[in-house]
Amino acid sequence: MDYQDILDEEIEFVVNPSVIFKDMNGKLVCYVPETGRYYKFTYQEKKIIEIYLSCESDHKVFFSKIKEDTDLLKKTEKFFQELKKAKIIMEVKKNNTTEERV
Repeated sequence: MDYQDILDEEIEFVVNPSVIFKDMNGKLVCYVPETGRYYKFTYQEKKIIEIYLSCESDHKVFFSKIKEDTDLLKKTEKFFQELKKAKIIMEVKKNNTTEERV
C-alpha cells in the first residue's frame, strides 16, 4: 500500500480533523487521532496545492509528499472550506505555545 492509498482511505478523517494548526513555515497541519498521522498542506489563493503525509522511520517523523492527484485535492478542498468556517486555525508560536486565532 502506498501513501496515496492510505490518504484515500483516511480522507473522511482528514476532512474532520481534531487538531489543526499552522507550523513555523505557515503550512497548515492537521493531526488525526484515529490514525495517529499528521497531514501537512500547502495552499495558495484558497486552493490546496500539495499534500504531505507523516511517516515514521527510526523514531523520527518526516513528511512525504503525496503525488499530484486533482480528485484528491478537490476532496481536501472541502477540508479547507470547513476549516475556514470553523475558524479553529491554531498557530504555533516561537516559544512552543499555541494560541487560538478567531
